[in-house]
Amino acid sequence: MALDEFLTLHPIFTIAEVRQACFQDKADQTARAELHRAERARRVRRLKRGLYQSRPAGMKAFPPPSPLLVASCLATDAVLSHHSAFEAMGVAHSVFMRLATYWTKSSRHGVEIENVTYQPLLHPAPLRRAKQTAWGVETLSIQGLDVRTTGRERTFVDSLQGMRWVGGWEEFCHCVDKFAYLKLDKVLDYAALINSPALNSRLGLFLERNQERFYVEKEVLAQLEENKSAVPVPLVAGDKTEGQRDASWNVVVPATLTVDLGELT
Repeated sequence: MALDEFLTLHPIFTIAEVRQACFQDKADQTARAELHRAERARRVRRLKRGLYQSRPAGMKAFPPPSPLLVASCLATDAVLSHHSAFEAMGVAHSVFMRLATYWTKSSRHGVEIENVTYQPLLHPAPLRRAKQTAWGVETLSIQGLDVRTTGRERTFVDSLQGMRWVGGWEEFCHCVDKFAYLKLDKVLDYAALINSPALNSRLGLFLERNQERFYVEKEVLAQLEENKSAVPVPLVAGDKTEGQRDASWNVVVPATLTVDLGELT
C-alpha cells in the first residue's frame, strides 16, 4: 500500500502498522525516513514515540485525535474498557474528553496526550489466572478502523465493579439504560468467572430493582443469591458514606444516589 493511501485510511496509527502495510520488504529506517518527510510536510504528527496522527485531506490543522483510537494503539493487546467501551458502543450518556481506559495483560504507566489521560488497567486477576482475558471482547469499527472493546455484558459488570472509571453512579445508570437488553446468561457466566461475593450482591440488588427493565427471571436472582456476600458491601466499591443496608443482598445503598436503583425504564 502506498503511504498516502495508508495515511488517508488511518487517522491514528503506530509505526509498526505503517511498516507492515507500506514497507514490509524494506529496511526499518525506510519507514522512519518517510514518516519524517511526512512530518515536515505536516501530513502527520507524532503524538508519542511510535504513535502518529495523520491530517485529514482538506484540513489545514490537525483535529483533536480520537481518544478511543489512541487508546486502542497504546498496547498491542489494548481492549477499550468501562466508559471508553460505552462510548465505543454508542451508549455513553456523556463524552469523556479527559480520560480513556483500556484493559491490557501487562502493567504499564498511564500517559497524557493532548490533555487526555490514557489509563491502562490490568485485566481482573481471575481472568488472567484462567487465561480468559479475551472473554467478552468484541471488535468494532471506529472511523473505519477495527478496535477491540469489551462487549455489552462484560462492560456492564466491569463498570459496576469499577465505578471510578465510568464517572460515577449516575453516568453508569444512564449508559446501561441505553442497552436494549442484557444477555443475563453471559452476565452470570462472567460473574462466576470473577467469583466475587461482593459482585454477586451488587448484581443481585441492581437486577432485582430493575427486574422488568431487563426481564430478570427468578432463577437468575437465585443463582446470585447463593453466592452473595456474607458481610455488608457498599453499592459503589470503595464508597465509605453511610447508607441503608438492603438485608436481602447485604448491600449498603448510600442516601445520596442521584439516580434511584429502580429508575431505569
